[in-house]
Amino acid sequence: GHPIEVRGAIRDGEAVITVANHGKPIPEDLREKLFEPYQRGVETRGEGLGLGLYIAASIAAAHGGRIELRCEDGITSFALHLPILPPPG
Repeated sequence: GHPIEVRGAIRDGEAVITVANHGKPIPEDLREKLFEPYQRGVETRGEGLGLGLYIAASIAAAHGGRIELRCEDGITSFALHLPILPPPG
């Protein structure tokens, strides 16, 4: 019943894209595992193989970035951080 929020910003030499939604927080013990292959949330309905966050985190790392997960005040957010490279030359 809540909208999903997508934001983009430039901060501290990085492009940051954040996707956030309301809902139950992801359990602490699952948060680190979510970025490993074949890991899925606790309330999945048989959808997917559990590779999406692993692939996204691998792509981010290959470009010198990272993905952060936060669960605060009933909002879960994933933030993709990618460095902004200086122009060549």
